Amino acid sequence: MGALPLFPQGDPGRDRALGALLGAARGAREARRFMGGTTAADWPDAQAVMIHTAHALLETGTLAPADLLRRLLTDWAQGMGRPRLLRVTDPDRPQRTGHGFIAGLAVISILRKTDRRTAQQEAIHLAALLNASPAETEALEVASIFIRRALLSGDPAHAFEPMEWEGDERVAAVAEGQSLPTDEPRDLVSALDQARTLILNTDSLTIAFDALVRVGASPAAFIMTGMFAGAVRGAADLGFIANHPDRHPATTARLEAIGGQLMARAHDARASTRSSPGTHR
Repeated sequence: MGALPLFPQGDPGRDRALGALLGAARGAREARRFMGGTTAADWPDAQAVMIHTAHALLETGTLAPADLLRRLLTDWAQGMGRPRLLRVTDPDRPQRTGHGFIAGLAVISILRKTDRRTAQQEAIHLAALLNASPAETEALEVASIFIRRALLSGDPAHAFEPMEWEGDERVAAVAEGQSLPTDEPRDLVSALDQARTLILNTDSLTIAFDALVRVGASPAAFIMTGMFAGAVRGAADLGFIANHPDRHPATTARLEAIGGQLMARAHDARASTRSSPGTHR
């Protein structure tokens, strides 16, 4: 008898978790296509970020920026034929990296689906790796809330339900359900607004990506849009699993395995919390 699939049909929660992972990978591919191919700014790869973020969280229980960066750079060095990495970076010279780190939000949101505080703290760690501004850091925190809500409900109205946000005015406007002016800078706050707006207004991921191309959106907007769409609608509904021209079997298999491990760990953590006497949530 063959192994049972980690994401069987009829399990919408697991399908949405896989959707968030594959949606981020699809968004990164669409961004590269729009930008005309791979460049140095595309490092780190979104799929690598998701895999190594998951391994770090599953192995250590926490997300340390230096640990994740070391894992990614070691992976890159081995791929380039360099078996050892002697130095990660100079801590006194911040390094500008690509938007692939944003894909780590999918991993965090699956594992911390019912733990808002930890999810937001780990989103802040990802922002540090991006050298994000304070406003952009808040945008990633809000994005983690949107993804977690989507994973829990599958309802876009619930996922993007307006909420009060104390902090940056632009981030607060998006959190409260407002749209930013079209001449906003191409930063993570704008990406959050664009992704939220598109998922609320179209069921077609292809149409959503075409809209991002027309406005010259940043790679972050593509990745967030893919994550949001997958978390809301699931992998099967978006054609990530079925016989579909955008299907990447190797990517699907690796991320499906990661998603299954994250879901199992999240379930175990939740069961442990419920059974612990004197625990209050």
